[in-house]
Parts: sequence; structure tokens; C-alpha cells
Amino acid sequence: MKIRKAKMDSKGKVRIEYEKESSEGVETHTLECEDSPRPEFQEALKALVGDVIEICEISCDADRITVLGVSFSWTHDIMGAVITAMKGLVAGGSPLLLNTPHRPSEPYGEKAGGPTLDLSTVKRLESVMDEATKYVMGERAQGTLPLKDEP
Repeated sequence: MKIRKAKMDSKGKVRIEYEKESSEGVETHTLECEDSPRPEFQEALKALVGDVIEICEISCDADRITVLGVSFSWTHDIMGAVITAMKGLVAGGSPLLLNTPHRPSEPYGEKAGGPTLDLSTVKRLESVMDEATKYVMGERAQGTLPLKDEP
């Protein structure tokens, strides 16, 4: 399974787009669900805040940035990513939406130039992909069941 997009909106709705190999070729799937993800999914997204600040070259407190999701691309089996986040504005009335520039995990070829993702960022992105895969496979936050004695 290749994760193409993993995101969670401010209301907790999760959307994951992924590709899966089948006998017919590559199938594209989208899962939209209101089931709460595992806390590790949310933590994996939150861990990318510093990367957004660095890649977008902005200076602000990390607590003003919320990572909403990641779009992944695959070229020659090399992962690329765009991180989507929002920044709270003091006087803006609504948040500023940010998309980082697309960056590959390594150069696409010998003569390819441009910046690439830091190894530490790649590991954090892999964590998002791992959590997204677990979500698709049914691993979600543990719900609570009402006890018989509760009203």
C-alpha cells in the first residue's frame, strides 16, 4: 500500500488516499471517516510543525501552527511530500493556510538539483504513512463502551 494523502481536519475527520496493487493493476482508494485515529496519528502530524516552520522559512511560535496533513508523491520509488498546515493569525479573523514546497526525500537523478528533505523529516513523514496505514487497516483510537450500570 502506498499512501498518497493523509489528513485530519479540525473536527477530527480523517481522509486517507492510497494505492494498492491488484491483479488488475494499481487501484486507488479514498477513506473518509470520523472515527478518531490513534493518538500516535495525531502526534505524527504534530511532529511536523518544526519542519513546516523551517521549510516555509517563517518565524513564529510552534503552538500557532497546526499540521493538517501530508500529500505524498512517488517518482522512481523516491518519496516526495507537501505538508499542509494552518497558522493562527492574531488579527486575521481566520487562519492562514500553508503548503510547503514539494520536496523529494532524495534527488530524482544525478543531475537533479534543488533542496531535499532532511533525513529526520523523512523519518517523521514515514511515521505519518505508518499511522495512516494502520488507520486504513482498522487500528483506531480505543472507544469507550457504556457500562450496564451507567445511566
